[in-house]
Amino acid sequence: MLDARLIQLRDEQFPEEYFAPSPWRLLLDIERATHRGAAYPDTGTGAFPPTTALRYLAMFERDGLVERRPDPVENGRELVVLTSKGAKALNTVFEQAALAFNERD
Repeated sequence: MLDARLIQLRDEQFPEEYFAPSPWRLLLDIERATHRGAAYPDTGTGAFPPTTALRYLAMFERDGLVERRPDPVENGRELVVLTSKGAKALNTVFEQAALAFNERD
């Protein structure tokens, strides 16, 4: 029941192609970095081949969930951060999942 509700909440906020394990994991990695006040390297952390990570990042960027910024330290490198739209969508999923979990108890 909870799993079905979480999937429904997630699907209300994000396009369905985000929920293969890799793009969802990458989006959560970007959220974690953004939450810590850091930006995410645009080539990932080695969990994905660079071309795969770049393809997902382009999809997130196209949908307005992330933006790329120049790295102030390393010239020519880009960093990725969640936009307010991306943060709001993830927070909605997390908040609704927490409510659904609490209702279950």
